Amino acid sequence: VGISSQHRPLPFLQLSPRLTETWQDTDLRQGAQRSQRTDQIGATASLSQTFYGVFPTRAWHLLATRHEFKPDLSFSYEATRADTGGVLGFGGDTGSWAQNRRIVLRADNSFWAKLERQGSITKIRLAQVNLSSGYDFENKSRPLADLTTVVSVAAVYTTMRRDVT
Repeated sequence: VGISSQHRPLPFLQLSPRLTETWQDTDLRQGAQRSQRTDQIGATASLSQTFYGVFPTRAWHLLATRHEFKPDLSFSYEATRADTGGVLGFGGDTGSWAQNRRIVLRADNSFWAKLERQGSITKIRLAQVNLSSGYDFENKSRPLADLTTVVSVAAVYTTMRRDVT
């Protein structure tokens, strides 16, 4: 059973609380009277904003180039515990909560070209470059995550007629 929601109180802030409870009857065939349950609560707060840079160009069919930059900083908290019996921590043999706190930093970049040919405007995404890393507060031996880079080059385009705005 899971409950989650997403809230955007400000244009650049997103909050995502969640609660999950799972039951397993792995030992039911051995004559166990109670099943094992796992409770998990968590929340994520994320700050992000998109910045646009448009560079007008008049060369050949190229009208403009555009750079979209979207930095994102998120903090997530999660607590998990195993339990036998009870519901949501009430009743049963409760275990201790295992906590996990993590900060993730992402930077997404998209590069676009705007072309005009035969009365039509075409927007082409030339490349996308995404960087991400994180810091895990509970990992004492290696808290800093690897810097991950994803580069994709693909011709993703949309076309519209010139007389349509």
